[in-house]
Amino acid sequence: MKPLDAIRLIVSLGVATVWGGVKWWLSTRPERLRRRRIAQAGTTLVDGAVVTLTGEVRALERTLAAPLTYAACVAFDVRGYSIELSDLAVRDCRGVAFVLDTGAAQVIVDEATPDIELPGKPLLRRDMVGLRSFCERKGIEQDVSQWAFVELAIVPGSRIAVHGRVVAEPDPTASTGYRDTSLRFRVVALGFERLTITSPRGAH
Repeated sequence: MKPLDAIRLIVSLGVATVWGGVKWWLSTRPERLRRRRIAQAGTTLVDGAVVTLTGEVRALERTLAAPLTYAACVAFDVRGYSIELSDLAVRDCRGVAFVLDTGAAQVIVDEATPDIELPGKPLLRRDMVGLRSFCERKGIEQDVSQWAFVELAIVPGSRIAVHGRVVAEPDPTASTGYRDTSLRFRVVALGFERLTITSPRGAH
């Protein structure tokens, strides 16, 4: 190879490497910005405020049964991975309204399909009845014997962080006097993204 050709090759490889890094940075930028918003959000309960609140989960009116472990929970996230394709093949994430006890307030968290960003537990022992029922509900017809399943269930007593928008409304359960309106607070999804459930601040 001539010296000039070698220089051209090195320059081309350098440009490709830099461009690849730029594309990666651009593709991950929205997620990095979202995580920064979650970390920097306040905790003040004011109508319309975007907050990240930490507290203990308490059941409200009802709970769900996690599809594969049957754990009584307020939200679950089940993921099935195709070992052959090494990729996420199916996901089911659901929730019901629950109370987040922050220590300073009892806040209602209301989201039917939350974005759960917590590590799940691999299912080493499979309940085939529950697994078949889950696959039928999700319309999965393939043989899942070579799939890996991970389930996360947020059970009452769990300590979590919730990111969303505050809604202040009159508390229908409070006894009020003349010109006295007690408020209750709910945390709901933002207009452009789902409500997020993640680890408490400072947790690793």
